[in-house]
Amino acid sequence: MPQPVAIAIRLSEQQKRLLEQITRARTNPYRLVQRAQLILWASEGMTNTEIASSLRLTRGIVRLWRTRWLQAAQKWEQGNSVDVEDETLLTQIISMLTDQPRRGNPGKFSLEEIVQIIAVACEIPATSSRPVSHWTRARTCRRSGPQNSSRDFTPKRGSFFKIKQCCNHIEVVTG
Repeated sequence: MPQPVAIAIRLSEQQKRLLEQITRARTNPYRLVQRAQLILWASEGMTNTEIASSLRLTRGIVRLWRTRWLQAAQKWEQGNSVDVEDETLLTQIISMLTDQPRRGNPGKFSLEEIVQIIAVACEIPATSSRPVSHWTRARTCRRSGPQNSSRDFTPKRGSFFKIKQCCNHIEVVTG
């Protein structure tokens, strides 16, 4: 049975140079470098199986990024981006190689609410005119609650937000 052949990727010299620049940069995220390397190897004619084993990915992931690159390349060609500046093209390449937002419920707390809850949890209860020795979830929610926010904080909602104090730092776990 013949093996399916992956669609060939053709890169311009500018695209190839920018992808190599991404792979050489030490400060780029690992996944970005990995995906740039994937596109470079695909343009050199490597199969999805070879790329997958070299980068420790699945063939499905290699196929996914090869397809995304081809779709983006078609859009760039339709947009007549033949003589695009390096910075503009680099930005387009990086945005194409980054993860897209995933499905799911939005976060339960806004950034402002998280900061507000942490600020309350870091307060010493005695200085906050509360006659308590420590903060509980219910007390933290009541203290952070409606007088400071448009949303009602209840102990049940507070159970989704756990604050663990360790020495001099705070570890925030949301879930």
